[in-house]
Amino acid sequence: EVVPSSLFRIASVSKLVTATAIMKLQEEGKLHLDDYVFGEHGILNDEAYSNIKDRRTKRITVEHLLRHSSGFSSKYGDPMFLPLAIAKKMNVEPPIESQTTIQFALSRRLSFTPGTRGSYSNLGYAILEKVIEKLAEEPYEAYVQTHILNPSGIFDMHLGKSLQKDHFPNEVNYYEQSDA
Repeated sequence: EVVPSSLFRIASVSKLVTATAIMKLQEEGKLHLDDYVFGEHGILNDEAYSNIKDRRTKRITVEHLLRHSSGFSSKYGDPMFLPLAIAKKMNVEPPIESQTTIQFALSRRLSFTPGTRGSYSNLGYAILEKVIEKLAEEPYEAYVQTHILNPSGIFDMHLGKSLQKDHFPNEVNYYEQSDA
C-alpha cells in the first residue's frame, strides 16, 4: 500500500541534488569546477585513490564529472550496476562500497580523454559524492541534508540501502525480473 509517507528511490534525479551540493561548495569557496579530482594535485589525493592506471585520469576535473565528460563510460557495463563482478575482481565480499567501485575504475583505462566527449556516468556522480565528503569534512548525506534539503523544507530524504533488510520502514518494495 502506497501512502503519502511512503519513501521511493529517486534514482538519477539524485544527480541534481549532488550537483547542487557541488555548486554550494563552490559558493563557499571550497572548490572550483576546474579543480583536478585525482592525482597529487587532486581533491581525492588520498592513498585509497592512488592506484591510477591511465595517467589521463589525473586530468579529470570536477566539471568533467558534472558534465559526464570524464572519460569513464559504460562500454563494458555500468560499473555502479556490476557490484558482484567488481567484488570478485577486487577480492572483497559484497555488498561493496562505492569507494571499491571507484578503485576498480581507477585500475582500468579511460574510454576517452577527459573533456573530449560525453558518456553518461553514474560512476562520475559517485566520485562527486567522495569530493563532497572530503571538502565538507562530513558525510555526503549529512552535508546534503543540512545545506541543501533542510533549507528547502525537505526533511525525510535519505540515502537508500542495497539490502532489503536495511530499507527504511516506510520504503516501498521494489520488484525485479526473476533473472535480475
